[in-house]
Amino acid sequence: MPEELGVANKKKEELTKWSNRPKTAVWRGGPTGNVDWSRVAAGQAVSERGRVCVQSGEDAFQNSNPPLLDFAFVSDFVPAPTNILNKNGNGVDTNNNTVSTFPCRISKSAKLSISEQQNQFRYILDLAGNGWSSRFLELLKLNVVVVKAKDRFTGFCQELAVSGVHYTSFASTAKSGSPLSLLSVLRSLQNNDAHAEHMINDANAFVRDYCSRDAQICYWKLLLEEYAKLFISKTDTDLLTPHHLAIKIDRYPPLQLLEWELLLLLFGLLLLVCVCVRFDQLMLSKCAHNAVHTQDYTRGLQVHKYERVSTAMEDDGTCSSNMHNIQYSDTDNVNIEMLKLGV
Repeated sequence: MPEELGVANKKKEELTKWSNRPKTAVWRGGPTGNVDWSRVAAGQAVSERGRVCVQSGEDAFQNSNPPLLDFAFVSDFVPAPTNILNKNGNGVDTNNNTVSTFPCRISKSAKLSISEQQNQFRYILDLAGNGWSSRFLELLKLNVVVVKAKDRFTGFCQELAVSGVHYTSFASTAKSGSPLSLLSVLRSLQNNDAHAEHMINDANAFVRDYCSRDAQICYWKLLLEEYAKLFISKTDTDLLTPHHLAIKIDRYPPLQLLEWELLLLLFGLLLLVCVCVRFDQLMLSKCAHNAVHTQDYTRGLQVHKYERVSTAMEDDGTCSSNMHNIQYSDTDNVNIEMLKLGV
């Protein structure tokens, strides 16, 4: 929250009298809330602040004397859209066509403190940016009428404030002829000074009585105490029993039928995986054993085969009559022939 807001609530006698200020609304701030400069220049803004920027440049606002709205982007941390402003300060639309003027001012030189704004204007706008407006309650403390744009955000104490009593509201999307449009709301304020001053007094008293720092601390105390009661409370017999509004939550709720089916399915899949892994291990072990046994058998057959052949042959290399009693395979015959040839 800007430091200047905390010291902006000067005593009314130190300010310019409210009735002596121009009937003009003021707003200063940065282009937060997704302000698209090209769409603003083309009059097609979709953000809260962008739409009000476009409206502030309309003839209905500027042709009145004094102007209904003094609007300017003056943020130090967001640069001006120099890419769509020409040397004369004019803008270009989304089709790169030059437009006569940019809808609103974009100038750091137009910056005004909150104290200066409440001292120079009767009304002040409150526009949401990226989220809830942190300045809303601070603005209600000032000696100005707060004109708030309707938005979907809220903050502490904000829901207790009543539109038309503590502040007045408008819809940035409303057409010019609608009673909710900014133009209609500002004109209504101009025509009813008594109601406007009464609204300022009610807003100041509201913030003082319900939205102070002490009120916020009290709110949190009551909130936490009531929240604790939802868990446990003491009865007249001093026994600890659940609060009558507490909702019982089972620590381990029973499983539903579908949950049991899913667990069984997962268990079955896990068992199948284990069986497959074990089967693969057994098959690999058996294959390895067969390979070793086959190799040993082949070596033994070769040795036994040569022993039989050698015993059936004479020293001169001729076969004896015992050769007729030995059964040889084709492989044995080949080996014998190779022996005869001395291979």
